[in-house]
Amino acid sequence: MSTTKRIILASMLLASTLWLAWNVGILSTDGENENYRSVFTKKNGTLKIFFRNPYLSVAASNGKWLDPQDRWIHGTRFFEEFSNYCWYRFGIADITSPESTHQCLVSGTSR
Repeated sequence: MSTTKRIILASMLLASTLWLAWNVGILSTDGENENYRSVFTKKNGTLKIFFRNPYLSVAASNGKWLDPQDRWIHGTRFFEEFSNYCWYRFGIADITSPESTHQCLVSGTSR
């Protein structure tokens, strides 16, 4: 195989890998006894591949990251993870309102 063909093949492989990384994500959910992974198409592109919905994780289930109205406390790690998850997976930019948070939760709870 000639050098030119190798360069073209490598460029095509790199381009397809970057396209997949930009448009496809993997959701990881921590369960009590098992971990679940599912593949999804991103609404907003990023090279980040692995995401967590912390609302479904065991670590968040104790509620210490939520306020009395079951909203994420700003500035916590879980708030940032949930905000990123909602933005890249569903295109929801503002999760401070109860409606947008509910939309992200309802959309993201199906497995």
